[in-house]
Amino acid sequence: MFEILKEEIKSSYKKEFGFFLIGVFCFGVALFFFIKEGKKFLVLRENYNNLEKAFFTLQPQIPRLKSELEKINFNREFQREILKTSLHIDLSDMSRALEQLRSLSSWDRDIYFQIEEITYSGNKSGNETSSSSSLSPLLFLKGEIVIYR
Repeated sequence: MFEILKEEIKSSYKKEFGFFLIGVFCFGVALFFFIKEGKKFLVLRENYNNLEKAFFTLQPQIPRLKSELEKINFNREFQREILKTSLHIDLSDMSRALEQLRSLSSWDRDIYFQIEEITYSGNKSGNETSSSSSLSPLLFLKGEIVIYR
């Protein structure tokens, strides 16, 4: 009985079954692209919201920035002085060494230190017969201090 039914379905509804399979395939492809574009839309919407939020938080600072930019004279001529320097920095006291390095440049006064050569040396200080704990590391810096006026 099932054989007869199966053969009758094959002969009578073969064309409709093909259309059904094509329809299911097209629906699957459309669903795939819909999900893909939906994800892309959600990411773009989130990026837009973040950008809008950042703009509105920075908006009160824009007039202040404009007023500060108007104070700057872009046509001003700068004079550049270059001073050759050579330094030995003792690294046994790190806070003092960092303070010496910070003092070489001053952003607010337009003074910059440009390093040309840097050498590290672990020299022994004082008594040659003392243990290895008496090593006094030194940093040799050679460069230029550039001053803009």
